[in-house]
Amino acid sequence: MTKLARIIFLLPGYRMAWSYYHTFEKGDYRLTRIYGEYTDTSGKQHSEELDKTDGSLRVGAVPGKYTIDGMIGDKGMCDVVVFRFSDVKTLYAEAVVRNSNSVNAMAKEYLNEIRTKHGKLPAFTDDEIGTVDKYLDKLLEERGHEFYMEGVRRQDLIRHGRYVEMAIKKNEYAGHSIENVKRMEGDKYVYELLPIPVATIRDGQGKIVQNPGF
Repeated sequence: MTKLARIIFLLPGYRMAWSYYHTFEKGDYRLTRIYGEYTDTSGKQHSEELDKTDGSLRVGAVPGKYTIDGMIGDKGMCDVVVFRFSDVKTLYAEAVVRNSNSVNAMAKEYLNEIRTKHGKLPAFTDDEIGTVDKYLDKLLEERGHEFYMEGVRRQDLIRHGRYVEMAIKKNEYAGHSIENVKRMEGDKYVYELLPIPVATIRDGQGKIVQNPGF
């Protein structure tokens, strides 16, 4: 068990779901900032197994990417990532692969760069990322591991056409009802889009129509 000598967020909802935590490869250096087990100040141990029915880690591991600097109000010095060059390079590589429908050396280099530099993992082989489908799958996975808590995951999943699929898996893993999530009309999910605020529809004076399902 790790005894943390730092403050970690234990706010409700500030967790990484266990189903996603387990997608990280063993030895991924980025796991050193995600706490899947710890001993609290009273000496009580916490982990996925120990907190399965009740406890602070019941719903997931605690991300430690951002720390508390001890200050309150608007004077805090905690830096929150807005945009990173790794984000730019992997998005560019994705665009190149999609537009050319092929995987070139640059695209492989940019993806492997964050994997080897930040994850300290072996580079992907040509067999693992040599085709467009394989490359995009690994890119989505690697961006998720690299940019968690940086506000890009939802758009990544939507762009890859995986958003609803992952929402279903996450809710199934958590034991939540997924009846409404899986409801379909034709080939579309009923609740694929979020509802438009009533005030926006009202201000649209008939030109803005509510999304299906709401």
